[in-house]
Amino acid sequence: MIIDKSVMQDFPWVKTNAHKHSRGRLAVFSGGELHTGAARLVANCGARIGAGWVVMFASIDAARIIAAHETAIMVEEYEYSPALPQKITDFRAIVIGPALGFGKGKYAAIKSLLGLENKLVLDADALMMIANDTSSHGLREIIKGREFETIITPHEGEFSRLFVHSADDLDEKIEITQVAAAKINATIVHKGAQTVIASPNGDVAVLENSTPWLATAGTGDCLAGMIGGLVAQGLDGMSAAKIAVYLHSECGKAFGAGLMAQDIPNILPEILNEYAPNELRAQ
Repeated sequence: MIIDKSVMQDFPWVKTNAHKHSRGRLAVFSGGELHTGAARLVANCGARIGAGWVVMFASIDAARIIAAHETAIMVEEYEYSPALPQKITDFRAIVIGPALGFGKGKYAAIKSLLGLENKLVLDADALMMIANDTSSHGLREIIKGREFETIITPHEGEFSRLFVHSADDLDEKIEITQVAAAKINATIVHKGAQTVIASPNGDVAVLENSTPWLATAGTGDCLAGMIGGLVAQGLDGMSAAKIAVYLHSECGKAFGAGLMAQDIPNILPEILNEYAPNELRAQ
C-alpha cells in the first residue's frame, strides 16, 4: 500500500477515561554521559505521540545529564549488564540503540531484552551489534526465534550491513525489504527518501514522497521514538510504523527549511491536532 493520510484512521486516540498508565508505558535506553541527546529525542517523540508513561534508563553519569534537561520524562539509573532493570517488564514497548555505544555490557543487555515478552524497537547502534554478531546463537538468531514483535529501523547503510546491498530503485527496495523481514522475523522500516515498511508475513507499505528537510542528524531517532510510542499504546508494529512514518514526514514538510531533529517533537502536536476527533481537538 501507499502510505498517506488514510493511515491515521488507525491512530490510537486517547479515551475520555484514560490515565497515564492506560495510555501506554515506553522504556528508552540511553547512551553515555556525552551521548544522551538521541535517546532524549526518542523519549520526547514517544511521549508527544501519546505514550502516557515514558522512562529513560541510563548510567548514573548520563542520568544526571538527562535529569538536568527533562521535566516530564522520568529517568532511572541502570548500568548495562545481562541483569535488566527490575521494572522493565512493566513496559509494553522498549526502544534501544540510538547513540547507545558498544561494549560487552550493552550487547548483553540487548540479548537479555530480546528474551522478554516486550515489543522492541531496535535502531542505530543496536542494529550494528546485530550486524556484527555472526555467532550461531547471536542476536540475529534470537530475533528469528522471538514470539513477540521486533521492529528494526535501518537506513540504507545499516540495511546493507544487516542484509544485502542497497537497492538501485524502489521496486528492488521493496523486494529486498520484504525478503529481509521474512528472513529475520521482524518488521523492517527501511528508511530513505522513499521509505519501505515490510512485516514478516509479507505485508508492505511505501512512503513515496517525503521531504529532504528530514535529512539531518537525529530525525531517525525521532522516528524510532514515534514508533515506540505508538506500539506502547497497543498498536502492532506494522500499523505503528506506517503512522509514524507518515507523521514524521508531515512534521518535516510543515517545518520546512532549517529543521533540526529537536523541532520534530515540538511540531508533532500541531500535526496531530489536525487529525484529532472534534471532541479532542484543541480549540
